[in-house]
Amino acid sequence: MINYFENQHAAINYLPESKTIEVKWKLRDADSSSYRVIMSKGIVVTKMYDVEVWLSDMAEVKALPDEDKKWLMEILLPNLPLDITKVAFVLNATNYSVEQAEQFIHSALESGMNAHYFYTSADALAWINS
Repeated sequence: MINYFENQHAAINYLPESKTIEVKWKLRDADSSSYRVIMSKGIVVTKMYDVEVWLSDMAEVKALPDEDKKWLMEILLPNLPLDITKVAFVLNATNYSVEQAEQFIHSALESGMNAHYFYTSADALAWINS
């Protein structure tokens, strides 16, 4: 594992064995600016390494505000490199809206990516490596 970035909000790692970028969120309430900076750094990692999978561990995150959700759908997802074929979300059902995750998955599927959400990192990694 290569640690690319880490602060009080999140860690961004590259997992070369599965060609995966992992964005692991630490805080439930990152402000919009911090959220967007971290996600944009994730895009940088996808361009630096041979990334095929985006793993977003959001088990510690509450539902995103509407303006961040819009930014994610309209700005971030369309800018993911075409090499990304899988997107996995790790959720905590009590913290994060499954409906919101399903909207992200629908957008990823429309972009030609295979996408799923999970409740454990182990399940997400098993799917990534399958």
